[in-house]
Amino acid sequence: MLDTGSFATVRQSEVTGHPTMSTDGIGFVLGAAGRVSRSTVTGNTGRRSDSRCGPGPG
Repeated sequence: MLDTGSFATVRQSEVTGHPTMSTDGIGFVLGAAGRVSRSTVTGNTGRRSDSRCGPGPG
């Protein structure tokens, strides 16, 4: 989700990253908001370490 005023509900979802392409998983940025529940995100390694979104590669 992108920008102020945007809102999403992600429920009972499975999000899987791609092994060779950068993936964003589930993201709320630039003022967007939302709720994620009963979902699984795997294979979603960031391009660099970031305490807000998890570990970087390696």
